[in-house]
Amino acid sequence: MEAAPSNTSSVTSIAVMPNDFSISAPTSVSATPDPVEPEITLSWAAPSDPGSSAVNGYVVSRSGGGGAVSLPSTATSYVFDGLATGTTYDLTVRATNVTGAGAGASVSATTAAPVLNAPTPVQGLAASHDRVFDEIYASWTAVSYTHLTLP
Repeated sequence: MEAAPSNTSSVTSIAVMPNDFSISAPTSVSATPDPVEPEITLSWAAPSDPGSSAVNGYVVSRSGGGGAVSLPSTATSYVFDGLATGTTYDLTVRATNVTGAGAGASVSATTAAPVLNAPTPVQGLAASHDRVFDEIYASWTAVSYTHLTLP
């Protein structure tokens, strides 16, 4: 008699021990939202411990997709653009060297939200009453204005 197929799986744990090759996380990490555009600038300084060899680059990423971006070792900032307005993003930067990517440093920031302006008053407002049909007529001149601005 054959055994019934099993829907269980097993997981094997592997302990990862820290080593002297690890790169520490970049320092002085900050995120600055643009006051108008839906973009955030991520800034950082080199890690205090580059590990076994010099930093040869950085990898930055954000929540919400977009993938990771590799940057040269001279980079100290990156602008995430094309983001959604009024949205909070988690941003991460990692230093890399010949042994791989080091620990990540993360910050959160929220893009500027649109502000709706109240419409300006109409101009040339006039009203009249037709006594025969007992109707009121109103007329005005439309004003050109912008409904949406960003702070």
